Amino acid sequence: ALAATPPRLRPLSILGVRPRAAGSGAPSPFDHQLILPFTLPEVCSALDDIESPPLTEQLEPTPSAPLACRVVIADDQALNRHLLSNQLARLGVTDLRVACGGKQAEELVLQDRPDIVILDAHMPEMDGFDVTRVLRQCMPDLPILILTADVTDDARARAAASGANEVLTKPIHHEALRLRMLAHLSNTHEIQ
Repeated sequence: ALAATPPRLRPLSILGVRPRAAGSGAPSPFDHQLILPFTLPEVCSALDDIESPPLTEQLEPTPSAPLACRVVIADDQALNRHLLSNQLARLGVTDLRVACGGKQAEELVLQDRPDIVILDAHMPEMDGFDVTRVLRQCMPDLPILILTADVTDDARARAAASGANEVLTKPIHHEALRLRMLAHLSNTHEIQ
């Protein structure tokens, strides 16, 4: 059960982390609670310690080799960059470039020529759709995934119009991310 919290603090439900219902004594994969206000390092540390909920049968992990590929990710939110970086590290990605926004992502992609790009849809200055549109002009075969919490039809239509290969919904389990990356990488080159 949730203990009473001071008026300025409240339970936070984020990325599958939610407090148990009051009076519920049953164990749950969601037995973690974050209290606002909190600092980014505290949230990152708490999220690193949390086990993911069980996967659906379609996404059961299989023993696999690390993803040996170059990846560029971009998100304007530090917490999202941290989470995605950790997921990619868990998948064995060691060649990772991280951008804080769309313009920086464009520069990193043009400079480093990654195997795959993962962009947040909504970023200030230059959003993921704009970055995709620009990159498509000079790198038509580069797999570009939009990872967003925006599940609207408009966001999906904008992603398709920009030339993105796929829209993935935040939060995403690391195994689902691995499967989607493999699907797009196998279309462009052989996975090691």
